[in-house]
Amino acid sequence: MTTDPSASAERPSPLAPLSITIGEVVVSFEAAHGRDGKSVWRKVGTEHWRYLRPGWTEDQVRQLLGGPVSVRPTKSPTGEAVSVWHYSRGVFGVSSGKGTVTFKDGKVVGFAAPALGYAQWMVNTPTPEA
Repeated sequence: MTTDPSASAERPSPLAPLSITIGEVVVSFEAAHGRDGKSVWRKVGTEHWRYLRPGWTEDQVRQLLGGPVSVRPTKSPTGEAVSVWHYSRGVFGVSSGKGTVTFKDGKVVGFAAPALGYAQWMVNTPTPEA
Protein backbone atom coordinates (compact mmCIF):
# COMPACT_ATOMS: atom_id res chain seq x y z
CA MET A 1 0.00 0.00 0.00
CA THR A 2 1.28 3.48 -0.80
CA THR A 3 0.89 6.44 1.49
CA ASP A 4 0.68 10.06 0.53
CA PRO A 5 3.91 11.77 1.67
CA SER A 6 2.04 15.06 1.89
CA ALA A 7 -0.04 13.62 4.74
CA SER A 8 2.70 14.65 7.17
CA ALA A 9 2.75 18.14 8.69
CA GLU A 10 5.42 19.13 6.15
CA ARG A 11 4.91 19.09 2.41
CA PRO A 12 7.52 16.94 0.66
CA SER A 13 10.43 18.75 -0.97
CA PRO A 14 9.62 19.32 -4.64
CA LEU A 15 11.98 17.89 -7.24
CA ALA A 16 12.33 18.38 -10.96
CA PRO A 17 9.69 16.48 -12.93
CA LEU A 18 10.43 12.78 -13.23
CA SER A 19 10.12 10.94 -16.55
CA ILE A 20 9.87 7.19 -17.09
CA THR A 21 9.67 5.20 -20.31
CA ILE A 22 7.11 2.43 -20.64
CA GLY A 23 7.44 0.64 -23.97
CA GLU A 24 7.65 3.53 -26.40
CA VAL A 25 5.75 5.99 -24.20
CA VAL A 26 7.57 8.62 -22.11
CA VAL A 27 5.54 9.80 -19.10
CA SER A 28 6.34 12.77 -16.83
CA PHE A 29 5.34 12.98 -13.17
CA GLU A 30 5.51 15.57 -10.42
CA ALA A 31 8.12 14.27 -7.96
CA ALA A 32 9.02 14.94 -4.32
CA HIS A 33 11.29 13.63 -1.58
CA GLY A 34 9.64 11.38 0.98
CA ARG A 35 9.59 12.19 4.69
CA ASP A 36 12.70 10.07 5.15
CA GLY A 37 14.62 12.43 2.83
CA LYS A 38 15.86 9.46 0.79
CA SER A 39 12.90 8.06 -1.10
CA VAL A 40 11.44 9.71 -4.18
CA TRP A 41 7.68 9.83 -4.64
CA ARG A 42 5.75 10.57 -7.81
CA LYS A 43 2.24 11.86 -8.22
CA VAL A 44 -0.11 9.85 -10.43
CA GLY A 45 -3.18 11.76 -11.58
CA THR A 46 -6.10 11.48 -13.96
CA GLU A 47 -3.92 12.82 -16.78
CA HIS A 48 -1.66 9.77 -16.60
CA TRP A 49 -4.48 7.40 -17.56
CA ARG A 50 -4.40 8.72 -21.15
CA TYR A 51 -1.10 6.88 -21.64
CA LEU A 52 -2.68 3.43 -21.10
CA ARG A 53 -2.72 1.27 -24.22
CA PRO A 54 -4.66 -1.87 -25.12
CA GLY A 55 -2.23 -4.78 -25.08
CA TRP A 56 -0.09 -3.41 -22.24
CA THR A 57 0.99 -5.99 -19.67
CA GLU A 58 0.21 -5.92 -15.97
CA ASP A 59 3.83 -4.86 -15.29
CA GLN A 60 3.51 -1.90 -17.65
CA VAL A 61 0.30 -0.79 -15.93
CA ARG A 62 2.01 -1.08 -12.52
CA GLN A 63 4.85 1.11 -13.83
CA LEU A 64 2.36 3.78 -14.89
CA LEU A 65 -0.34 3.68 -12.22
CA GLY A 66 1.14 1.66 -9.37
CA GLY A 67 -0.63 -1.32 -7.85
CA PRO A 68 -4.41 -1.52 -7.70
CA VAL A 69 -6.44 -1.23 -4.50
CA SER A 70 -8.17 -4.50 -5.39
CA VAL A 71 -8.27 -7.12 -8.13
CA ARG A 72 -11.48 -8.95 -8.98
CA PRO A 73 -11.87 -11.84 -11.38
CA THR A 74 -15.08 -11.61 -13.40
CA LYS A 75 -16.57 -12.49 -16.77
CA SER A 76 -16.83 -10.22 -19.79
CA PRO A 77 -20.22 -9.72 -21.49
CA THR A 78 -19.18 -12.50 -23.90
CA GLY A 79 -18.48 -14.87 -20.99
CA GLU A 80 -14.67 -14.76 -21.13
CA ALA A 81 -12.71 -14.70 -17.89
CA VAL A 82 -11.15 -11.30 -17.19
CA SER A 83 -9.43 -9.60 -14.27
CA VAL A 84 -10.44 -6.08 -13.24
CA TRP A 85 -8.02 -3.88 -11.32
CA HIS A 86 -9.71 -1.20 -9.22
CA TYR A 87 -8.04 2.10 -8.38
CA SER A 88 -9.60 4.43 -5.82
CA ARG A 89 -7.94 6.75 -3.39
CA GLY A 90 -9.36 9.20 -0.96
CA VAL A 91 -8.80 11.04 2.27
CA PHE A 92 -10.88 10.21 5.34
CA GLY A 93 -13.01 7.77 3.34
CA VAL A 94 -13.97 10.30 0.68
CA SER A 95 -13.01 8.95 -2.74
CA SER A 96 -11.02 11.22 -5.03
CA GLY A 97 -11.90 9.10 -8.04
CA LYS A 98 -12.34 5.55 -9.20
CA GLY A 99 -10.72 3.90 -12.17
CA THR A 100 -10.56 0.37 -13.52
CA VAL A 101 -8.28 -1.54 -15.86
CA THR A 102 -9.54 -4.79 -17.40
CA PHE A 103 -7.12 -7.55 -18.39
CA LYS A 104 -7.62 -10.70 -20.43
CA ASP A 105 -4.72 -13.15 -20.56
CA GLY A 106 -2.53 -10.57 -18.77
CA LYS A 107 -3.07 -7.82 -21.37
CA VAL A 108 -5.14 -4.62 -21.14
CA VAL A 109 -8.42 -4.95 -23.03
CA GLY A 110 -10.16 -1.91 -21.57
CA PHE A 111 -10.08 0.77 -18.90
CA ALA A 112 -12.12 3.55 -17.36
CA ALA A 113 -10.19 6.55 -16.07
CA PRO A 114 -11.10 8.08 -12.70
CA ALA A 115 -12.80 11.44 -12.45
CA LEU A 116 -10.81 14.64 -12.80
CA GLY A 117 -9.04 15.47 -9.59
CA TYR A 118 -7.84 11.90 -8.91
CA ALA A 119 -4.32 11.96 -7.51
CA GLN A 120 -2.12 9.56 -5.61
CA TRP A 121 1.46 9.82 -4.42
CA MET A 122 3.42 6.59 -4.81
CA VAL A 123 6.99 5.55 -4.18
CA ASN A 124 8.91 5.75 -7.43
CA THR A 125 10.10 2.24 -8.14
CA PRO A 126 10.81 2.15 -11.85
CA THR A 127 11.44 -1.20 -13.45
CA PRO A 128 13.42 -1.96 -16.58
CA GLU A 129 11.73 -0.94 -19.80
CA ALA A 130 9.02 -3.35 -20.82
